[in-house]
Amino acid sequence: MFEQMPMDNREITKDLIAGFEPGKLTNLLRLVAPDFRPATTRFDDFIKDGWPFDDARQLGIIELPESQSVLVAAVHVTDELTTRSSKKIQYELGKHILKAGNHNAGIFAFYDGTGRFRLSLITVTYSGTRRQFSTFRRYTFFVDPQLPNKTFVNQIGRADFSSLEKLLEAFSLEAVSDAFYQEFKPKFDVIAATVIVGRDSSRPSRPSRPSIERNEFRPTQLQQDFALLFAIRIIFLGFVQKKADPEEIDEALEAFTHRLAQKEKLDPRHDRIYVIKDFDDPEGFLRDVRSDLALLKEINRRVQELELVSHDPKVERLIEAAGKILPGQEKPEKPHRKFVIFSEYLDTVRHIVPKLQEAFPGRVLVAQSSLSKSFFDDLRANFDAGYPSEKQRDDYDILVATDKLSEGVNLNRAGAVINYDIPWNPTRVIQRLGRINRIGRKVFDELHIYNFFPTEQGSDVVKSREIAAQKMFLIHNTLGEDAKVFAPDETPSAAELFKRINRNPEEEEEESLLTGIRKAFLAIQHQYPDLVRDLDDFPARVKTAKSHDHNELLVFRRKGLQLFIHTVTDTSVEKAGVRALTLEESLPHIRCEANTPRLPLSSRFWPAYEAVKKYREHTPMPMSENSLLVKAENNLRSAMAKHAADLEDYIPFIQTLLRDLKEFQTLPKYTLRRLTAVEMDGKVSQRGIERFKKELEAVRTALGEDYLERIEQRVKEFRSEIIIAVENIKT
Repeated sequence: MFEQMPMDNREITKDLIAGFEPGKLTNLLRLVAPDFRPATTRFDDFIKDGWPFDDARQLGIIELPESQSVLVAAVHVTDELTTRSSKKIQYELGKHILKAGNHNAGIFAFYDGTGRFRLSLITVTYSGTRRQFSTFRRYTFFVDPQLPNKTFVNQIGRADFSSLEKLLEAFSLEAVSDAFYQEFKPKFDVIAATVIVGRDSSRPSRPSRPSIERNEFRPTQLQQDFALLFAIRIIFLGFVQKKADPEEIDEALEAFTHRLAQKEKLDPRHDRIYVIKDFDDPEGFLRDVRSDLALLKEINRRVQELELVSHDPKVERLIEAAGKILPGQEKPEKPHRKFVIFSEYLDTVRHIVPKLQEAFPGRVLVAQSSLSKSFFDDLRANFDAGYPSEKQRDDYDILVATDKLSEGVNLNRAGAVINYDIPWNPTRVIQRLGRINRIGRKVFDELHIYNFFPTEQGSDVVKSREIAAQKMFLIHNTLGEDAKVFAPDETPSAAELFKRINRNPEEEEEESLLTGIRKAFLAIQHQYPDLVRDLDDFPARVKTAKSHDHNELLVFRRKGLQLFIHTVTDTSVEKAGVRALTLEESLPHIRCEANTPRLPLSSRFWPAYEAVKKYREHTPMPMSENSLLVKAENNLRSAMAKHAADLEDYIPFIQTLLRDLKEFQTLPKYTLRRLTAVEMDGKVSQRGIERFKKELEAVRTALGEDYLERIEQRVKEFRSEIIIAVENIKT
C-alpha cells in the first residue's frame, strides 16, 4: 500500500502571491481540495460599523471525511494590510461567520489593494451545543508579494486538503521535515553546544566531542533561531524538572535530537520548529519567554523558601476539617457523612492525596487521570445510594477527584463537598454539588458545602471569592438555584440552574419553547402564588370556557409522560372536525390574562367534547426495519446477544436503554440514530465495535447512567390521567 503524495501546486501558489484575487484562490482550491464545492453567499451583514471591511463573500465549502466541512471566504480590507493590522477584528469576523454555520473550520482570505493578504485557518471545537459552547483556534500566513514567502509556497503549494488534520499541518508553521533535519543534523550539536557554552565561556568542551572546532562554523541567523528555540524549550523543561545543571541540559539536547532521528514519521504537533524571525513580534516573543522564565524562577524560589511543599497550611486545614466531618463525629442514629474533595487540577490532587492517606489510612479513594472499571466498582459501592444495598460497602469515607468526576455520577452517600479551589466557571461548583444532591435518593436532610478561599492578605491579589460570588449572583438572578453555595447571604430561588445543567443536550432544539413556558409559569408563580399552590388540589378533569374571537375547543390529555392535544376548530358546525395540535400551536389559543372572566360552557361544548373523546388519532409506528425505534431496539439486542464480551462495561446501560424503548420511549430521534449508526450483527468488525462503544459512551455521558430512574420517579408523581378542556366562545 503506497501513501499518496501531495500534489505540487507551488507555481499556482506563486501566481496567487503575485496578485491576489478571490478567483485565483478558488482555482487553487479546485486543484488541491478534491471535494471543493463553490458557493457565493455574501457575509456583509456580519461586518460591524467601524470595521475596515467592505466586501465579505463565501467562495465555497470543502467537504471532508467523517461529515466534516471547511468554509472558504474572502474579505476585502479597506485599510492597508500589515503584519499586525486588524488581526483581532479579522479573527472576530471569522468567528462570527463560523458561529452562524455548522462547519468545523474556515479558511479566510483578508486582502487589500496592494496585493498583500492574510490567509487564516480558524478551527472550531464544539464542546456542547453548536454556536453556544465553542472554542476557536487560528493559524495564519501573512503574505506580501515583495517578500520571498518560501514557507507559504512550500506548505500551501504542496498541501493535502483531504482532511482537517492535513489542513492543520499545512497552516501550521514550518514543520521539521526529514530533509530539513538531515540538513541540520551534522551542525546541530555545534549550534547547541555554542548556545550552551555561551552561557559560561569558561566551561571546557565535553571530552565526547574532541573533534569539534567551534571556530570552523558560523551559524546563520536562522540556524541561531533554530538552536535558540530548542535551547529555550529544553531549558524551560529542565527548570520545571529541576535540571538546572548545564551538563544535564546538554544531555537533554542530545536525547531530543536522537529521538527525532529514530522516529520514522515526525509528529507535526510536537516535532516542529518555529522560525522566530517570521513571528509578528520576534523581539517581543523572546522578551516574554525571558520574563516567564524569570517569573517561574522567582515562584520556585519563594516556594522553596517557605517550604510550602512539605508544610502546606492549606492541606493542614483540610485535614483538620476532614476530621470533623468523618462518621465518628456524627450521632450514631445518623447515616455516615462521607465527603468529596474537588479540585480543578490533577497536580493538586496528587499533592494532597499522600497527606490525606497518611492522616486517614485506608479511607481515601482517589480518582486518578484514567478511571478503571475497578475504580467505578469501588466508587459506586461506597458512594452511590442507588447501588444495590447488598453490594454497598464502607471501605472509603473520602473521595478526592478533579472536575472530571463532577458530572454523570451519583455520590449521594456523601453528605458534604469540599471545594479545595473555586473554579472560574461557577457552574462547575453547582455540578460538584449536584453529585451529592440527587433527586429521588435523599440520604441527608442537610448537605454541607465547604469552600477554601484565600486569607485576607491573599484575597487582595486573587479575589477568587469576590469573583465567584459575583458570578453566582448573576446565576441566581438569571436562572435561579435552590442551594446556597458560597455564603449564607445568597438568595436562591427555583432550581432552574439544576435543570439546565442536567438537561439532555440533545433536546436543545426545544429550549426556546420550554424556556418561554417556564418563564411565564415563574412569572405567574411570583405574582399569584396562591393560584399555583391551589393547582395541587385541582381535580384530574377540568373544563372551562373563556371569550375568544371564534368558537373552538381544545382538549389536553396527559397520560404518564405523554401529552396529547386535540382541537375542534369550529364548534358551531354540526359535524365537528378533530385534529391534533402541538404544544406550541396550542399556546396562543389558551393564553389569557389573570382577570379574564370564566364563561359558562356553551351548548356546543358537549358534542365537541364527545367527538374528541371518540377520536383516536391512529398513527401506528411501522413495525419494520425502517422504523428508527425498532431498528435501535433490534441493534441493541443484537449487540448484547453477539458481542457481550466486548461490551461488558455497557451491558447495564444497554439494558436501561432497552427498557426505555419498551416502556417509556423518551429517547429523541438523534439518540436513536446514534444507537443505529453501527450495525451490530455478527459481521461487524472490531473497529465497528469500538465506534459503537464510543456512541454508547456519548449517550451515557449525555443522559447519565441513572436517567431512567429520574423518569420513573416523575411517572410515579404523575396522576394516572389528567384531562383539561378549554372552550373558546366567540362573543
